[in-house]
Amino acid sequence: MPPRFVLRVKSGSLQELLAEIRAKGGRPIQAFAPSHVIAVLPAGTQLDLGEISSQPDATSSSVTAHRTLATMESREAAGPEPTLSWDMPGKKPPMFHNDSPSACPAQASRSTAIRPAYKQLFDKIKSYCKKFSDKTKWSYKQKVSGRRTFRDGGTATGRYMVGRVAVALVIVGRQRGTDPNPPAEFLTTAERDAAATQISAGLGWLALEEPRARVEFVFDRTDIELAVVPSATTPDTFEDRESVWRDPALAKMGYPANAAGYARLAHDVRDNNGARWGFVIFVTRYPVHHFAYANAERLVVHYDNDGWGPSELDRVIAHQVCHIFGALDEYTSSGCTCTQRGGALHIENGNCRSCATDFVQCLMEANTFSVCDFTRRQIGWRSPLMASLGKALEAGSNADGRIEVFYIGIDDVLYHTWQLPRGNWIGEYHLGPSSPAKTKQFAVGRNEDGRIEVFYIGLDDVLYHNWQLVPNGKWIGENML
Repeated sequence: MPPRFVLRVKSGSLQELLAEIRAKGGRPIQAFAPSHVIAVLPAGTQLDLGEISSQPDATSSSVTAHRTLATMESREAAGPEPTLSWDMPGKKPPMFHNDSPSACPAQASRSTAIRPAYKQLFDKIKSYCKKFSDKTKWSYKQKVSGRRTFRDGGTATGRYMVGRVAVALVIVGRQRGTDPNPPAEFLTTAERDAAATQISAGLGWLALEEPRARVEFVFDRTDIELAVVPSATTPDTFEDRESVWRDPALAKMGYPANAAGYARLAHDVRDNNGARWGFVIFVTRYPVHHFAYANAERLVVHYDNDGWGPSELDRVIAHQVCHIFGALDEYTSSGCTCTQRGGALHIENGNCRSCATDFVQCLMEANTFSVCDFTRRQIGWRSPLMASLGKALEAGSNADGRIEVFYIGIDDVLYHTWQLPRGNWIGEYHLGPSSPAKTKQFAVGRNEDGRIEVFYIGLDDVLYHNWQLVPNGKWIGENML
């Protein structure tokens, strides 16, 4: 892992510092408004607009930045931890919430008909969202091959996890009052800081997971205390429970006290931070229908994080943010199928635990810090949406004359891309068809019948080869030579 530093703005603005870091060959990972950044810097880099912050000061942005970096480094030093499926006995899984229409939904309801109780609100929100973006997709689950499957993923504020992503982090608790025993909904300053640290650490891991996507998360945090007392008679539904505290919190921030309010907040945090994408994270101790859920441009998490606990917020949030960008659940009790398609690119859910032929550990199935190839493509980690970075490259020629390029990525995976009949390129794929092959050296040859064959030395120093089954066709998979 490259060395990372906490930087603070010395002069100018946070956005200007981010631009200078990139211009000098560095890479911002997280930014904490208004003044701090975690970034990777080349050795000897001198900045004009920023300086290294060796110790936190009293500001929340400084405290969160330093604690986030310490948390990430501690996780990395500890090494892999036991992987637990999200639907393991005794625990509840975080979920994609599609029981009610969202503010600007791309995946809206369990049925193709809008529930009558929501119709008036839905129409108002739809009208509102049209004012903000003509790119918002209003699509629902459709039947494909007899099974319900996601038609689209992400919204106009979050379609591909590529580039700068702005996050409005809204932490909502109840006022302590004069009672010596604080109410159950109260959050201490330490707990608020701990939640912010866990969330930014989880997203920092996501940002580093795919260097080619150049993801950088910018956080704009707001802490809110309410006098609202929850009622035991509030119906136990997503919207009824959430609106009790969400609406007055949004009103305090100057936004409409309804779902349209967080839609507007998502757009504002995106635009104010010069980001491509933006969404809202609500953290609270008020009662919620489910401890963690996401849809459209917002996600909600209860601070206590159900049976997982606050120390696992980083993994839960990383999982939920992948939902924001269109990723599908893969754990068995989610009802996933391999025929589902998720994300704006409509990628199949081929790592669904109940049907995958070559299942691999993935954040969408368990509390693991790893992302499978299907999830990567669902959230947009696929060329040409992101840059292709490589260490070695060689070109081959198919039997029909189309060029095929092979290269070792900076993650040591052997990738290839090829021309389509009209001359354009299909995009990046690891050399399959199964798990990605990692290599340190390779060579490309062509058989007498026109089939391409690739020879490579694995990271284990074993010599492997992979070849096309037919000219211009699919690949057989990795075999020892």
